[in-house]
Amino acid sequence: MMTRCTRRSGFSTAELLVASTVSLIGFAALYAVFFAQQKALAVQGAYAQVQTTARSVLDLMAREIRMASYDPTGAALPAAPGPACPGVRRGLADATPTPGRSQQGLNGRRAAAGPAPPL
Repeated sequence: MMTRCTRRSGFSTAELLVASTVSLIGFAALYAVFFAQQKALAVQGAYAQVQTTARSVLDLMAREIRMASYDPTGAALPAAPGPACPGVRRGLADATPTPGRSQQGLNGRRAAAGPAPPL
């Protein structure tokens, strides 16, 4: 008599359940990583936008402060008599941490155009 050894090919139900569970756990971990990266990218974009705006504002302020002593005629602003910088034309007449006062000759005449406006 000859006996046959039969082997089954395929997966059992328990093996399929374990494989499905492991796959779902892996997909959940990938989704969590993706969501965290997406959130970090949004925060980084907002930070870059704030930094660009601050840089633009500071550049505008620096340009305006530099141009405070601009005199197209060369004679509208009086020279500083002070001991610190004699002979230098003062565009910033007064500057403190909160208010400031500047002079600028924009009317093209030989005198400053009225009283200096506050900053």
